[in-house]
Amino acid sequence: MSQTEPVGYGRWPFTGREEQSRQVTTALRARTGRGVVLAGGAGVGRSRLASECARGFGPVQWIVGTRCGAALPFSAFAGLRSPEGGAGDPIREVTAALRRPPGQERPVLVVDDAHLLDPESAALVHHLAVRREARMIVTVRDGEPAPDAVVALWKDDLLRRLEVPPLPHDDLARVLTSALAGHVEARAVRRLAAIAGGDLRMVEELVLAGALAREDGVWGWRGRPVVNGRVRELVATRLGDLDPAEWDALTYLAFGAPLTPGTLARLAGPETAERLEAKGLLTCAGGAPYAEVVRAMCGPVRAMRVRRTLAEAEPRDRRAALWRLDGGRPGDPAALTESCRAAVEALDVPLAVRLGRAAVAAGGGEDAAAALTAALDAENPRGPHGDAGRRLRAEHERLTAAVLAGDLTDEPLLGADAEWDVAASAYCGQRARLHRLRGEVRQALAWGRDGAWRSPRGPAVFAGQCLGELAHAAALLGDAATARRALAAAGEHGRLLGVSAGTAAELAAPWAEAAAGDQAAAVRRALAAADRAEDAEVALFSLHSAVRLGAAEEVAGRLRRLADGGLAALCARHAEACAGDDGAALHAVAREFEVLHLTLYAAEAQAQAARAYRRAGEHRQAKAAAATGWALSRRCEGAHTPALAELTAPELTLRQLEIARLAAAGLSNRAIAERLTVSIRTVANHLCGAYERLGVNDRAGLARLLAGLERRVA
Repeated sequence: MSQTEPVGYGRWPFTGREEQSRQVTTALRARTGRGVVLAGGAGVGRSRLASECARGFGPVQWIVGTRCGAALPFSAFAGLRSPEGGAGDPIREVTAALRRPPGQERPVLVVDDAHLLDPESAALVHHLAVRREARMIVTVRDGEPAPDAVVALWKDDLLRRLEVPPLPHDDLARVLTSALAGHVEARAVRRLAAIAGGDLRMVEELVLAGALAREDGVWGWRGRPVVNGRVRELVATRLGDLDPAEWDALTYLAFGAPLTPGTLARLAGPETAERLEAKGLLTCAGGAPYAEVVRAMCGPVRAMRVRRTLAEAEPRDRRAALWRLDGGRPGDPAALTESCRAAVEALDVPLAVRLGRAAVAAGGGEDAAAALTAALDAENPRGPHGDAGRRLRAEHERLTAAVLAGDLTDEPLLGADAEWDVAASAYCGQRARLHRLRGEVRQALAWGRDGAWRSPRGPAVFAGQCLGELAHAAALLGDAATARRALAAAGEHGRLLGVSAGTAAELAAPWAEAAAGDQAAAVRRALAAADRAEDAEVALFSLHSAVRLGAAEEVAGRLRRLADGGLAALCARHAEACAGDDGAALHAVAREFEVLHLTLYAAEAQAQAARAYRRAGEHRQAKAAAATGWALSRRCEGAHTPALAELTAPELTLRQLEIARLAAAGLSNRAIAERLTVSIRTVANHLCGAYERLGVNDRAGLARLLAGLERRVA
């Protein structure tokens, strides 16, 4: 069908698509350009992007592919044909409708959901692209078969294909904050993103259905998604036609993921598992698509049956006790008791209390009673028997030990997302700390802000930690004003429950000075913090901050004395490589930082390596280090530090980038030439140009580098 604008668009803010918008508008403005194909998953916003980009141009015509129209020839173009319907030549009629008088710009034709076009409409779209009768924006859904004529649009190089990925969390947070006119907790954003799997329509429907609740001016997660008729309809549309066996398999994944392929095949049957795999719905590691919605769609009787089946299929799984409990068959009291203790250690107090009570009811005796008592103590941390301080200190110490050992994974915090008031801010602060160390600075900013918002409901120390992390993340983003305000607020909090509120602020203060442009003051702050440090964490990271700020010579010896293995030893090597202006050593250190997920440190070390290589006259190595450093910095969510200041994006022409991506994917020069309809010599020349600009020598190096580069056209 043909229409002037897609129905239902424009209700939510449009953000996070600046780069894709730029590329689409550039392609449409090109004098001889034909347009673009926007490809992406269900609900990522392909149609909204097309709509926003088309608005800046003259006359725009929309045609939309539909499943019901796919059986009718030329059904998508019905609105551009004569009212008599079928009496004239479709090609002549559509061409006449699009043609403009001499001197006027060609119209923009938006072909939405082109994978659903009938073959005749698809062939007409291809004809219009070949003849340049209109500038075109075509949208297709990844994973869906498309007519050959539509595939030929990008395969024959008529239109440029652009991938539209799901919105990053920080962009989704901006959309939600603007739409709801209030701050949205980072946990709520992450939960919505995980449930929806990048589907913005699903996010919108869940929010409209009441998945979030507002408290003290902050929007937070209510506990489970609300599944109304619209949400059910959207899930059914996204998942497509599934038979009862396939729905069963999807439900097992929703309740039990991660499941091994073998387990799912035993539960649902190998043929069913293969069908789900072919449909792109078999995601054992991450769970079923829209897993929480699928769980919420199950009635209580069905949910109990599924959990009992999972417990019987995987009796040794650590989740089996909970599955049996929720399935109405608690089972072995010893297993419940052990699971209760594990939940207490993970600070998942509500679950621990449930399991402890079930263990006692099942006849677990004194062991079960002791486990339940520990869970109840943790449930009431302010009471006379509470031991929240010990547990929270243990959590802090466990995370610190993991960090100093070089473990930046989420493992130390798994299960610690407690619902009780005291732990909430503590968890936010620790989560912000991990994200900041990994270079995920906008996520660190969001978690720090969430913890500060929770301060009225928990001890001040945890708000102080969160404010310190908020200041640190803001400083790394170059926002000196926010960093100063957060540091001032953090300074009002002292010590409580044996956890220092000042640690995060001490580590943030040098970077607040750097964000304000005073690098010398930043170094002085870092050295002063190291001088008065009472623990290894502050001493190590303060000295390493001095290295990152350009004062490696002053601290290399002190870091060497702290180097007893783990992260401290790597930071000492970083200092020595900087002090010695050793490009190769800096490159090696950067690779090790990257392996440890210390992405910002890795980007800074690569930038330092590039400078060292240039000073040594090793220009090819300098280009490679600079390009790798820039690619790593793009994963740091906008971090802006002195070490990164000189990094610029490696510039490739559109054709160089296209050929480089195909080469990195493993295609030979001959295969690339056949795909793009160019000579092998042309492919080789463009590859040589890409190698020279990026400073790499082969396809393996090209693949590593391109994995982190955004599309950029010279």
